Amino acid sequence: MPLFQLSKTQEVLVPSKNNETGEWSLKTPYIDGAEFIATCSGDGNHLKYFKEGSITARCDIHGNIQTKYGIVTLDRLICLKQTVQTIVQNGTCPWCPGTKYTITPANYDTSSGYVDGQIHCCFNEYDLSTYNVRHYIDGKNLANSVSVSRPSFQSAGMYPNIDVNKCYTKAVQVITFEQILGSSDPTITCVDTTKSDVYLARGHLGAMADFPSVEGKLATFYFCNATPQWQCLNAGNWLRAESDLRDWASLNYCSLEVTTGVSGVLELKDVNGIDRKLYLGRDQDTDAMLDKVPVPRRTIKMVYSPEKNCGIVIIQENNPCGTFTEQDHICDDITDQLDWPTWNKDVTKGYTYSCALSTFKLEYFPSYPNATVMM
Repeated sequence: MPLFQLSKTQEVLVPSKNNETGEWSLKTPYIDGAEFIATCSGDGNHLKYFKEGSITARCDIHGNIQTKYGIVTLDRLICLKQTVQTIVQNGTCPWCPGTKYTITPANYDTSSGYVDGQIHCCFNEYDLSTYNVRHYIDGKNLANSVSVSRPSFQSAGMYPNIDVNKCYTKAVQVITFEQILGSSDPTITCVDTTKSDVYLARGHLGAMADFPSVEGKLATFYFCNATPQWQCLNAGNWLRAESDLRDWASLNYCSLEVTTGVSGVLELKDVNGIDRKLYLGRDQDTDAMLDKVPVPRRTIKMVYSPEKNCGIVIIQENNPCGTFTEQDHICDDITDQLDWPTWNKDVTKGYTYSCALSTFKLEYFPSYPNATVMM
């Protein structure tokens, strides 16, 4: 199916299927006159029955889909082939010094205007890291989430002379950290090849499950939407936090503005007890180590509900081999005041805590001084 978005707000509309009849329906937030755009992106792609890349339509008071071709059923709004994602550079980020890239299934002008992107990445082109990404969780549409096979991550030419996929492999991580730390001992490198989850994974910043549509899920598989994150943390408390936020958005039937990023570069002690910063980057021609693709010290998720003027900040220490106390917190922990979080401070699953959005201040992140707490 094409990407459906409201013309006025670019909110993504996700079709739902009746399991008994097999019929698809599209719910818009208005009884009458909700104009939306159906777009099939990609070279040689178009709406199968109309030979156009996109078409503007609206739902009338009787629930019919009105187009310039008259009334059509939803099954006539299908693409010739699967829509594709692209990434474009479009200026600088308003909240950090990086270059802004937008990942979108339809990044070209249409007859009805520009279809906005779904993920905005603030990218540091010096050390090839992502400061943060911004996207939205639509609590009204999460129940209609569809399944999709996980594709490979794409570098999109943003990592010159680095094979990013190779740098993320366990075998190369062992070699890289042995060169940085002087040992391959897992107690020093924190990379354990005998365990299935003690290595650095491609940690999604904008979570795939946050997007109900096929197009949205596929758009998350760019390296600028990922950061080196230990798999045991990614599948541990970080996964719990992402799930908790989706549950909150669904329960409250609202949207969430999500900014997910990193802070600092992780340091581990080498064989001589000296702190060394960790990087994954290697020159793909010479195999020399590069101070590129840094391993972050922390991952941070800043969440705000525009409809309810409330939010929260979730912080995780990106180190399953460390020891952490309240002295390591960068803001006052409020998790115990809330009844909906399921994350905890288990270091092996990711030492995780949360803070009030209104008092949180950190370089390269936006501020929400008037926001209340997500209760």
